[in-house]
Amino acid sequence: MSDIAIDIPWPVMMLILGISYWPLWLLVGAGLMYFGMTRLRGIGRIACIVAAVLFIAYTGLGLYVILAR
Repeated sequence: MSDIAIDIPWPVMMLILGISYWPLWLLVGAGLMYFGMTRLRGIGRIACIVAAVLFIAYTGLGLYVILAR
């Protein structure tokens, strides 16, 4: 067996996962947005909305990379 390993940088690996699973990240972002807007109050609402926006932006980045090919 060979001891050769392919070392992919962590940001590139996360971008690949974002491209592969973009429907999941969109669903998680939409769910967090709904939960944060309807169920939470105060700092929890703000944290949940910020996390949701990050998931949705990550989905947009994945879609952009797919469509730019």
